[in-house]
Amino acid sequence: MALLLVVATAMLIYSSAFAATPMNAKDGIGVFNGKWESMRESGGVVTLQHLHIQCNPNMNTCRIRVLIERSGTCSGLYGDPTGLGWKYNGPVLVDGLTITAANMVDLYCLSKPPSYLNSVTAYFTYNEADDTLTDFGATWYRR
Repeated sequence: MALLLVVATAMLIYSSAFAATPMNAKDGIGVFNGKWESMRESGGVVTLQHLHIQCNPNMNTCRIRVLIERSGTCSGLYGDPTGLGWKYNGPVLVDGLTITAANMVDLYCLSKPPSYLNSVTAYFTYNEADDTLTDFGATWYRR
């Protein structure tokens, strides 16, 4: 009986030590959920960007999708811009009001077929004063 109690106690300690810490909206992760838009200049082209974030505060995971309609970075033949996009579905690191993808994110030019561009660290910081997000120099507004 004592051995069973020791094993049960050890399992409880182990599972609580390695479980993801649940976050709630006031801690930052819940405020990221939603659809966002921003304007950005890339390679001499001003473009509209779309962002959709769905976070699970109980798991510290987020599904993030970004679409840049016309990216000068992804210029095709004759300099015609194509779209740029990326998707992420996985764990995030939370530091105050900033979430960072725990793994590198692959960027793709949306040519036909899509072509790999590079990998980046993706992060977003929430600004409570005006309900916006910032990343890599862009400001995102809720749609």
